[in-house]
Amino acid sequence: MLRILGVDDDPALLEDCRRSLNETGLFTIDTATSAGTAMQVHNAAPYDLIISDYPVPEINGIPLVKALREQGDTTPFIIFTGRGSEEVVMQALSHGADGYVKKGGAKGEQFARLTATIHQVIGKRKAEDRAFRVENDLLAGIIRTVPAGVGILKGKTITHASEHLCTLTGYTREELETTDIHTLWPDADTCLLPPADGNNHTMNGNALPVETRWQRKDGAILRVLLSHGPLYSVHPERGTIICLFDITMHMMADDALRMANKKLNLLSSITRHDILNKISIIDSNIIFIQKRNPPKEIDSFLLKIGTTTRAIQTQIEFSRVYQDLGSTDSRWQKIDSVLPRRMVPEGVQFQTTCGDVEVFADPMLQKVFFNLFDNSLRHGGHVRNLQVTCREGEGGLKILWEDDGVGIPDDEKERVFERGYGKNTGLGLFLVREILGITGITIRETGTPGKGAVFEMSIPRGVYRYPVGKKG
Repeated sequence: MLRILGVDDDPALLEDCRRSLNETGLFTIDTATSAGTAMQVHNAAPYDLIISDYPVPEINGIPLVKALREQGDTTPFIIFTGRGSEEVVMQALSHGADGYVKKGGAKGEQFARLTATIHQVIGKRKAEDRAFRVENDLLAGIIRTVPAGVGILKGKTITHASEHLCTLTGYTREELETTDIHTLWPDADTCLLPPADGNNHTMNGNALPVETRWQRKDGAILRVLLSHGPLYSVHPERGTIICLFDITMHMMADDALRMANKKLNLLSSITRHDILNKISIIDSNIIFIQKRNPPKEIDSFLLKIGTTTRAIQTQIEFSRVYQDLGSTDSRWQKIDSVLPRRMVPEGVQFQTTCGDVEVFADPMLQKVFFNLFDNSLRHGGHVRNLQVTCREGEGGLKILWEDDGVGIPDDEKERVFERGYGKNTGLGLFLVREILGITGITIRETGTPGKGAVFEMSIPRGVYRYPVGKKG
């Protein structure tokens, strides 16, 4: 049976209301003639529903429901008043009332309206409770399944800790509720500080994930990826949800890989240095012998040795460049700022239509356009025009590097990207494709032989962008 509390400064009306509702056999109703008394009896033994007049002594009905909601009480609340202005209704609903019934008319009719509203409000609340239980069960299942520790931080302790959070920290739920957060998370104050700007927060106000350290009960240090946000967006003071992933093993492997790469790079650097020194010695001896006017047969051998050592030197220099490829994080770069404008010789026209478009690429992107520029001038014959065009289509962005040189034969369009192919070092276009490929950008040659080379770069969506308001 539903327990109802009626609040009104008219004892006679309260008695009529009590008698009418009790007769249904569905409700038991207690009464109070002031909001203060209503708060006391409800806090002592909470009711299933509250019906309140507007106004009542001490506190009018609107602040009564507001006071209940502010203390976290969600008991269904119906305003039952003779004041029927729209303002009263809006106030009641905005403060958390669930329904409104206007007094007046025959007693039977007004209490029938009240009874109908009670059924409506209670029915709606039951449906909401069922939906909440389903959602709560679903959420609990997700929390149990996801390999992350989840808990609610209230004040300086964690409540409602997930089983995985207990496993990660080595504490029981009861221990977590009495353990200061700083014991677990020394950097809590720094990580939980509100930002001076919005740069480290998502669109919904939650903090972006941060890498930080937690300490287990046994003293072991965990490296974790942690996210946090308010439990209630409108009442952030009521608690913070924290979610942490243990990335200790991942970070240890990452550190080990970084150290191994550092050692390999150091070894490669030393080896390159030693080889280049030996090449310098060979070159010096070649020059020394050539100054002594050796026989032509010997001189031809010296030329072959010199050509070979220069090829070795080129390969060694390339290994240094290739080693650096991908070693630095990719970043957004404006196409217009990495084009080799200042290197264009007199007599060559250079044009671009890329404007403010940016692409996400390796920091060596500038070398891509330098190598394309070098390829046009070195192998294009009498090039007089260079053009860089940006075109956006359904598949993403196309960047075209075009010249009016001799072009590339059909049977060489793919081979020019192979390492070692070509009349010079055979490394430039190979390096171009490798640099672009780091962020998923592809390149191919689509020009017409005899009319010029066209290198077409395809940039997927998400790998290019326009500044706000500057597209096109």
